[in-house]
Amino acid sequence: MKRFIRPYLTALPINVAAFTLIELLVVIAIIGTLIALLLPVLHRAKQSAQGIVCRNNLKQLGIASSVYCSDTGRFPSMLDWLYDRRAVRAADEFSDEPNLGNGKLFYYVGSR
Repeated sequence: MKRFIRPYLTALPINVAAFTLIELLVVIAIIGTLIALLLPVLHRAKQSAQGIVCRNNLKQLGIASSVYCSDTGRFPSMLDWLYDRRAVRAADEFSDEPNLGNGKLFYYVGSR
């Protein structure tokens, strides 16, 4: 009796390229190390950007107070720079935050 051998059941040498577990763990460790090195740099860049935004806001307030001074002949009083404490609307009476639209510099700084 002749045996018929099916070709898909024969043992073929396996030459498939694959990553081993150790190689995968080494790559993950390298990526983790790179992330750990980059996080402080990103944090410093974020702090620097926040400082630039703060300085720009102070510059805008200075320019707005100068324009206000040239229009009215005097600088705005310290209490009324950003909001007028005397002009509290009924909707804002129970709010902790002041209404910035009432301030004397609001027109000069610009409404965003």
